Amino acid sequence: MSGSNRAAVPNGDESRTEKPQVNSLEATPEMLQNPFFADASETLGPRRKIPVWLDHFNAKDLKKLFRCSLAMWIMTIFIYINPIQNEMGQASFLGCIVLWLAPPSGTIFMQLIAAVTVMLGVTTAWAWGVVTMRAALATRSDADTQARLAELQEMAMSQNSSDPNTYAEIKLLNGFMLNTSVTATYFCMICLYLYLIARLRVAAPKLRLTQMMGCIVSAVFLTQAPLLPSFDGNVAKPLVLPCAIAEGIALACSVFIFPTTSAAEALNLLKDLIAPMPTFLDACLLGLKHPGLRMSTERLTAAKLKLLTTYTQLG
Repeated sequence: MSGSNRAAVPNGDESRTEKPQVNSLEATPEMLQNPFFADASETLGPRRKIPVWLDHFNAKDLKKLFRCSLAMWIMTIFIYINPIQNEMGQASFLGCIVLWLAPPSGTIFMQLIAAVTVMLGVTTAWAWGVVTMRAALATRSDADTQARLAELQEMAMSQNSSDPNTYAEIKLLNGFMLNTSVTATYFCMICLYLYLIARLRVAAPKLRLTQMMGCIVSAVFLTQAPLLPSFDGNVAKPLVLPCAIAEGIALACSVFIFPTTSAAEALNLLKDLIAPMPTFLDACLLGLKHPGLRMSTERLTAAKLKLLTTYTQLG
């Protein structure tokens, strides 16, 4: 009797409701929604993503693209307007090149710095070229210059051409007034300027636009100025004017087309820097709750590289 009663009384351990044991390797709903776990990507399936260097389909980058495209379009339209084209000269395409080198893709302050950098190279080369022209023409006597010009005038009249001025201009461009001392002075002075501006770029690499534009403008004084019989300070104007117009267009687009400030850019970078942290902290919490779960090394590496890139831009 007592034995049957004992058998009828259930054991305390047996009466407890057995809790289902959670498999630590089994995927949890929280883990499936967290991209830092390897099983999450496997459950969601493979997704095709474009490379990072092509992933610019967002509002911020599209605004920059529109601003830069508008500046380039305005400069290109100026080339096809005859009065503006005649004023700028044959090198009006240089404005488009300047906009490719320094597009209005940053803040207003950064675009102002880029414009100053470009115009610094243009103006210093122009000023050095004018000084060089004065020094080079001083090496040739006025009597020699007048004699060569008189000889050129006689040749133009003896040809019986319909336009003696055109004939004289062609002879000048073909090197009729070339002189050894003048050419040597141009060569030495311009090469000295190129050396100094190259040293400046080595000392300050961020002034590469100054060095590039200085080389472009100084090439005019090295190739065309020795052919001229007299002083002409506007020989570099066809190069300087398109650069100035291009930078003016870039500054106007930076001010009026989706303008941004340095403070706004810094806040956006801080937002990009902090954005992945909540998801990563949730992943760490899930990893502590379920030690058997495995985090994706690929996702961790990609997040680390993204954070480092954003932090570098912020600095």
